Amino acid sequence: MYRSICAKVWDPIDLPTLREDVAITFSMLEWEFSGAFFDVMSHLTLHIVEKLDICGLVHIRWMYPIEQAMKVFKGYVRNRSSPEASMAKGYILDETIGFVTEYLQDFYHVRRKIWDADEEEGVYGETVEGVATKLILDPVARDVAHQYVITNVACLAPWV
Repeated sequence: MYRSICAKVWDPIDLPTLREDVAITFSMLEWEFSGAFFDVMSHLTLHIVEKLDICGLVHIRWMYPIEQAMKVFKGYVRNRSSPEASMAKGYILDETIGFVTEYLQDFYHVRRKIWDADEEEGVYGETVEGVATKLILDPVARDVAHQYVITNVACLAPWV
């Protein structure tokens, strides 16, 4: 029944039999279920069949995909004073994550070490987590780091 109501192509000659099928199906359901089972949405099926010849195909005026998208967008709202900005920011974040997971599969994820608050700072006062202090490397430390990167990166091995 619902497959023929939501079909992308239908024959207007089948409309009287479709109306009859919907009426018979709902009368059979009324025998089996209590009145609490039926709500506005189940009753809407009768009206959709009546409007098929007037309004045309159902999938053209179907609102469920838009309602599903709006549910996702409403989930992005974090700041109720500016919901549109939150929706836009959440949508951009979702698209970015989708792009990264789809097209950047060749890269492996490197997990960052999270330092404890009690752990001592490094030799030059670097801070990994939280409010960072400005780190200025002296030339010797910069040369050591540069040499380490050049000798340990696999893509630079042919040139070493």
